[in-house]
Amino acid sequence: MTPLKILILEDNVIVANDIKNIIKKAGHLEPVICYNYTEALKTMMEEPIDLALVDIELNEEKTGIDFAKQVNKSMPIPIVYLTSHSDDEKFEEASKTNPANYILKPFHTKGLVFQIELAYNQFYAKVKSNKDYLFFPVTQGLKKIKREDVILIEAKGYTSYIYLKNQKLPEHFSINIGELSKTFFEPQFYKISRSSIINLDFVAEINTNILKLNDVQKTVVIPANQKSKFLKQINIIRRDK
Repeated sequence: MTPLKILILEDNVIVANDIKNIIKKAGHLEPVICYNYTEALKTMMEEPIDLALVDIELNEEKTGIDFAKQVNKSMPIPIVYLTSHSDDEKFEEASKTNPANYILKPFHTKGLVFQIELAYNQFYAKVKSNKDYLFFPVTQGLKKIKREDVILIEAKGYTSYIYLKNQKLPEHFSINIGELSKTFFEPQFYKISRSSIINLDFVAEINTNILKLNDVQKTVVIPANQKSKFLKQINIIRRDK
């Protein structure tokens, strides 16, 4: 089991803490509890979240469905809805956000843990099966980017800059690099630091601790604690002694 960082959007303090305890006992990381829409979105921008448990009905104008819609626009993660109602109309509205699952309260402890792991595995299995291209949110809709054309991803604050083959200026999106690292994964891509992911196919030269990349006027510093691990990712012809 992969220990997950889980966000809980639930306005009932008792229920939220019950869920938190279940998640921790199952071996996952310390979850983040948010009691409203605004707090949950702020957390999504500041922390790498693997999965969200979202109560559909919140004690405010914004609902869990509104939260899911916003997350889907910029930082898609698996969302598991929690609700105490089996309202067909709400279910239909929630289904339009493509949730990973939908759980009715009261729920069983083992059932909740199982659904979390199932939702996570199925969500990222779909991501990894689509290896040719991805769609990123832009002002007027979605932009298609071929995975093989991505040379370098750099994070600056809450923004990720994506350098592409045959394109002078990078694309930029308000997406956490932690989320992108789940999409741009080994063996083709390598997260060389907390703020950089490189496409190994574009590595042109390595000088001490500096990487030069083809097709972009950029160099990347190899952190000292990453160099040994990084060198194992590439094919090196050794000199005869």
